[in-house]
Order: sequence, then C-alpha cells, then structure tokens
Amino acid sequence: MFYSRDQRERGNEILLTSDRLQYASNTTKIQVAKEYFDRGLITTNQALSILNMPPVEDGDKRYIRAEYLNITDNVGKGVTDGATGNANKNDDNGSGEDGGQ
Repeated sequence: MFYSRDQRERGNEILLTSDRLQYASNTTKIQVAKEYFDRGLITTNQALSILNMPPVEDGDKRYIRAEYLNITDNVGKGVTDGATGNANKNDDNGSGEDGGQ
C-alpha cells in the first residue's frame, strides 16, 4: 500500500498517466502545447493536460492564431485579408519599365 487511510482521506494520490509526452522535458511539453494550441488542434484544457495541470472553466474552445479567433465564431467565414489573389499590383520585376522587352 502506498498511502495510509489517513493520507488518502486528506487527498493524497498518485497520478498515473499514459501520455507519450510523460517523459518529455517541460520545455518540450510547453512547445508542443503552444504549437498545437496556436493551430487549433487542441483546446486550452487539452494544453493544460499536457502540462499535468487542472482544466479551467470554458477551456474547451479551440482557437487559431489570427490573432486568436474563436473557431466556433468564425466557421465558414475564412481567415483572409480580402486579397484578390494579386500579390503585387506593380508588376515590376526590376528589369525596366517594359518588363525587359
């Protein structure tokens, strides 16, 4: 037995996880959580779980970086700047006004 009855009643516990990141360094865990969170792959609570931290209220939303829009608020709207597809209106390739002709 790991804990006495008294210790268990006081809330002592052993946390067992089967997460593949279990043996990763804290730096690696933070990097993974940050990269996945920024891309909307995981929720706030899932990122906290990677760091063995408790969930937070309203932490089950996904966000993407644009700068952090709630995905459920922007479904179907796309994340664009309204560009028409033209990368540059001035088609100057540096070879002169007539395009080098």
